[in-house]
Amino acid sequence: MTQDPVLSIHVIHGELRGDSYRFTESPVTVGKGEDCDLRIDAPHISRRHGHFELTEDGNWDYVDDCSTNGSVHVVGSRRRILHNRDQPTRVPLEAGDRLQLAEWVAQVEFEFVAESGTSFASPTTSQIVARST
Repeated sequence: MTQDPVLSIHVIHGELRGDSYRFTESPVTVGKGEDCDLRIDAPHISRRHGHFELTEDGNWDYVDDCSTNGSVHVVGSRRRILHNRDQPTRVPLEAGDRLQLAEWVAQVEFEFVAESGTSFASPTTSQIVARST
């Protein structure tokens, strides 16, 4: 039996490029605000742009929190614009999905930790480039 998946965010373009982040608790707020868990101090990023949320069924979603410029969910060559100034827009995440917030682009992965303490990563983790120095 495994615990809830750990969210891994690998920044592949823009502010913080080459950095990776791991989150175990939900929600994970994203934006340029001082109180955000993942702070991106870049033009066209809202103070509270969006957040990652662990659902009751143990999956992670991304929610655009009515940001000024929206977010883009990328799966392969498909792009879905998440932008509604009146209500948050939610999208379920799969390993390898990418999110674009202005010039910032990140790939999401999941790590599962068994009760024994053994961890294993989602299948596409091998595609991730190591953190730049």
